[in-house]
Amino acid sequence: MGTQLDYRQRLNFVPDIVKMSDAAVQSSPIPGVLGQAWIDQVEKEFDKAFVSLDILLGEVDSDQITYEGRQKMTALSSCFAQLLHKTQTLHHALSRVQNESNNLRDDLVSARTVSAERHKESQQLLVQVHSLQCELHSKTAPHESDMIKKKLDLEINAFRDEVIPSCGNVFVGDAILSVNGIDLRTVKHQEAVEILSTQQGDLELELVFVSPDEDSDDDGTVMIEDADGTLFNMYNNNNLNSVATGSTGAASSEPQSSSRSSTSSRPNSGGL
Repeated sequence: MGTQLDYRQRLNFVPDIVKMSDAAVQSSPIPGVLGQAWIDQVEKEFDKAFVSLDILLGEVDSDQITYEGRQKMTALSSCFAQLLHKTQTLHHALSRVQNESNNLRDDLVSARTVSAERHKESQQLLVQVHSLQCELHSKTAPHESDMIKKKLDLEINAFRDEVIPSCGNVFVGDAILSVNGIDLRTVKHQEAVEILSTQQGDLELELVFVSPDEDSDDDGTVMIEDADGTLFNMYNNNNLNSVATGSTGAASSEPQSSSRSSTSSRPNSGGL
């Protein structure tokens, strides 16, 4: 009994081992120099605990306990050595991958910078080329720009003559009031182009014919007549029956514009 009590009293170093294990767990490994220092600290704590346990077992009287304890310490040492080797391997692999990642990131930033500079330089060179071409044409062929404009107008008109008749009840000179229920009378030209470009599938168009001999778009006096005879302005959609009645005498001396409204459905094959 005295031997057992003495053996239990000599095991008072166990809390120190537990404290060292807790300290090792709380110290998280960090890549780099700090990670290597953490591994060395864990190894030192393990060696200290191992030596303390070996000394304690050497003082025990029972040979059997000493033999079995040292066998367990050998197994523990082997396991720790393998764990330490794996940890060091992972640490070196992680450091290598981080270095490669940093190098690739630097290369990517450099490549993007070079690409941006070359793109900017190419734009400047393109502007210079266009400027030189304009100067050359102004000296050698001053009337070429007028010829190009006339040719472009002819091509646009020919394209309209080919495309518009295939769309149904749509004619050259029609003004678009709405598309798929979206009112285009209050929007600007660029906004109307964007709205028409974003439509998919069939287009429900509300059209009005504007006489080509009158420039009614500038003064905003394009009149539309409904089925019931009501007159309203194409741009503000206000009822103008009373105004039209009051100005009959003044309008009689001016040529009246022929206007109509129509609705057609056609595939989205391009603008008018």
